[in-house]
Amino acid sequence: MPSLGVPARIEVFLDYAAGLLRLEKHSHLWVLAWLEGAERDVLQVTPKGVSDRGPEGLHGVFAVRSPMRPNPIGLTAARVVRIEGAWVEVDRLDFLDGTPILDLKPYFASRDLIFSAANAQIGRPASREALRESLLLQALHFHGEFCAGLALGVRLFEHFRAEVLNMEEPRRLEVTAPLVRACLVDALMGMARVTPGRGTLRFGDGDRVRFKHDGSICTYEFTAGESAEAIFETADELLFRRVQ
Repeated sequence: MPSLGVPARIEVFLDYAAGLLRLEKHSHLWVLAWLEGAERDVLQVTPKGVSDRGPEGLHGVFAVRSPMRPNPIGLTAARVVRIEGAWVEVDRLDFLDGTPILDLKPYFASRDLIFSAANAQIGRPASREALRESLLLQALHFHGEFCAGLALGVRLFEHFRAEVLNMEEPRRLEVTAPLVRACLVDALMGMARVTPGRGTLRFGDGDRVRFKHDGSICTYEFTAGESAEAIFETADELLFRRVQ
């Protein structure tokens, strides 16, 4: 199972189908599942992406999203794509085919969204492609639309994370971005968790983005960018260049 899941359909047994009434009011759901077959007597694991297989790499199961836990309940937020009878189609689930679903609960933006939440990095992405997929999902969750500005922001931050930070997440990051590229700004906010109110996001002139981290400054200038699909297929050097 890919770590970010795959498109899926949830079948609600007919005895409970009446519980889907007015589900279309909600764009996203919390899906709770029973991860049958998972080990239940393991309390410490080495998460995916952690290279240290010794004691320093261990994490308690309550500190990670491992399926191995005393009560193997899976929890995933998913976007509702379509509701048809007793079937609910969602954009992605990270449960194996046939996994029993325990419950569906609406995701409330007014209660569940915690943009100020923070996590220390657990492991590293397995590849540049895995990093891009994760960043794209984060940007989409914030901006809500796949567009050229978002795609350019993802490619830019992907390059910064991969080539400058060696796939690490920045501990302290300040970003300066052009306000005229509003969709790109949204993408950077969603991926880097920067905001004007906390002083970690500033707006500047010119078609460039500046990252300031650990006392170092990395500046990019844009050289191209058309449709979102084309941006994802274009080489880095044809999209932007580092000028500092």
